[in-house]
Amino acid sequence: MLSSIDTALFHFINGGLKGPFLDYLMPMFLRYSDWSLIVALSLLILIYKDWRSGAYFILLLILAVALTDGITYRLIKPFFERIRPCNVIPPGTFNLMAGCSDSFSFPSQHAANMFAVAAVVANRYKKAAPYALITALMAAISRVYVGVHYPIDVA
Repeated sequence: MLSSIDTALFHFINGGLKGPFLDYLMPMFLRYSDWSLIVALSLLILIYKDWRSGAYFILLLILAVALTDGITYRLIKPFFERIRPCNVIPPGTFNLMAGCSDSFSFPSQHAANMFAVAAVVANRYKKAAPYALITALMAAISRVYVGVHYPIDVA
């Protein structure tokens, strides 16, 4: 039952929401190169404005992502061994807009890492919290939109 709901939600997000604007926007959340320059400049400004506070913040970001990435990749994914939708659902019945990895699907490391970053940002910079959370949410939804994760993987 849960699997069929997850698959139905996958098809709704992956195909039902399809449109030119989202086809342009969603892949941007996949490629770090599309927004890494903005992140790098933001971090440099933080260090420039207040070296100690900026360095501490960057250290927290690195630790949060390292922990999240390690836990999702080393512990959770091997335990559940969930196959990605792009490796299960027949080609041509969904929109695949990214490379389909052979790694396991649950949970999405990308989504988990983005929410870890959002949590650190929200904790340190209260005014930026909504933007950080919206960015993390968009990154999570983008994984489903491009066809490489089920909704439960990013929840």
